[in-house]
Amino acid sequence: MKRTFRNLFLLCFLAFGLTAAAVQAAVNISRLGAEQGLSNNYIMGMAQDRNGFVWVSTESGLNRFDGTRFRPFRKGGGNSPMSNELNRIYADTTANVLWIANQRHGLDRLDCSDYTFTHYRPDTGNPDAIGSPGVTDIAPAAGGKLWVATYTDGIDLMDP
Repeated sequence: MKRTFRNLFLLCFLAFGLTAAAVQAAVNISRLGAEQGLSNNYIMGMAQDRNGFVWVSTESGLNRFDGTRFRPFRKGGGNSPMSNELNRIYADTTANVLWIANQRHGLDRLDCSDYTFTHYRPDTGNPDAIGSPGVTDIAPAAGGKLWVATYTDGIDLMDP
C-alpha cells in the first residue's frame, strides 16, 4: 500500500511537471522598446483606442503602435502634446479620444479620428479649469465625466 501511494504521488508529480513545461513552452513574448522606435523605454501608461491602436505614454512623448511600428507624437508645432513628460493615459472608446496626463502641463485630449489635440491647463481665474498642471492619472466617471488626479491639488471631476 505504501509503495502504491508513492508510485501514484510520483506519477502525479511527473504529470504536473510535464504539463507546466508544456504551458511554459507555449508562451511567446516579444520585447518592444527604443530599438523598435518607441520614444523612451520608461513607460508611464498604456491604452488601446477604438481603432485597435495601442498608445504608450513615456518620459519622452506619446507613441501610437499599430502592431508593426511606433509613431511618436512629441511636443512642438501647433498640433502636438503640451509636454513630452507624460503620466497615465485613458482611451475613451465611445468618444474615440485619448486623454493624456502631463507631468507639469495639464491635460491633453487627442481626437483619434483626426489626431488633433485640445489642451486643458489650470486657470486661477476660471473655477471650471483643472486644478493643477501636474496631472497624475485619469479615470472614467459616471455620465461620461472624468476623474483627474493631480500631484498637489487633489482630484477634479471633469465634464468634457
